[in-house]
Amino acid sequence: MIKLFLTSLILIVAIGEIYNRWEIMTGLYGWKGILSLHLLCAVLCVALSARFRRMVFKFKIGATAYLPSVIVLGGSILLSFSGHQSRSTISPTEYLFFAASITIVPIAEEIFFRGFITSLLQKAHAGVWSGYFSALIFSVAHTFPTFQRALDLKIGAPIGPFLLGLICEFIVRKTGSLAPAIAFHSACNATVIIFTMWSPGWLDKLSVFYLR
Repeated sequence: MIKLFLTSLILIVAIGEIYNRWEIMTGLYGWKGILSLHLLCAVLCVALSARFRRMVFKFKIGATAYLPSVIVLGGSILLSFSGHQSRSTISPTEYLFFAASITIVPIAEEIFFRGFITSLLQKAHAGVWSGYFSALIFSVAHTFPTFQRALDLKIGAPIGPFLLGLICEFIVRKTGSLAPAIAFHSACNATVIIFTMWSPGWLDKLSVFYLR
């Protein structure tokens, strides 16, 4: 367990430092920079590992594996109708972010975190705790955990990404496939779009689950 904890701590700081240097090197900042890095890592994982390719392209699984995605989407739509309050304007940048958040982001992040990061942690601890710490790393990564920010206590573990990571870890372990985890990740991200467009008030009511 100590090895798993130390490995997770090293990965958290390493990820933050890599994010920082990648942004400086590419000139891409914020979500665009991080997405491009995750996408590059995901492509390399799939290209270099037959195991990742099997996990990504394993579609012959029970339909129940996709039930959590349906529940999240259906629930958010019902909630948005119960408090309908259309937003008047959405900027082109927001449209671009929304499109990426339900397509490229879930694919890249699930391959990188549920595939690559979890695999590294399983070498330190083969049990379920590796999945827990992988979800924790995924959550902390959303707060840009550089070494300096860690010293300044400016990083955290947002509950929304942490719960998302835990559920996706559970799905992958149960099915052996990244496909339903990608679908669930996409569905969760889609709730931001649904609430933003049809019922912004729910973003405030459920703010504990979102990065605002």
